[in-house]
Amino acid sequence: MNGIAGFFLVVAFIVLACAATSVLSIALVFRRLNHANRVSPSVPTPAPLSWLWSFRTAARMHRRLRAGIATARAAVAVQGAVGLGLDDVVAELEARACQLDAQLVVADRAPQRPRLRMLRELAA
Repeated sequence: MNGIAGFFLVVAFIVLACAATSVLSIALVFRRLNHANRVSPSVPTPAPLSWLWSFRTAARMHRRLRAGIATARAAVAVQGAVGLGLDDVVAELEARACQLDAQLVVADRAPQRPRLRMLRELAA
């Protein structure tokens, strides 16, 4: 009986290890997706993960904000323009983009008519 109990204990340990590895892997993927969805790497976004691939107007605007800020950040890094004060400009752009992103989330959750009006205003 002791040999069978030991065998089941080993099998249970292997199953638990596989389950823990799976859960950890899934958690890491979601964490990476959440970071990829941010407009600014240092500021968490209220935007849902579905906006990474959604065709909704707010999701497209969110992705444009992300791309624009990433481009500005990369341009400053490539140019090495630390002495020109462009880091401050990019930081201000990131802050404003994060505010717009939060407003996009609110607009996307609004009923249809107010949503369309809010999205037109945000697009401008």
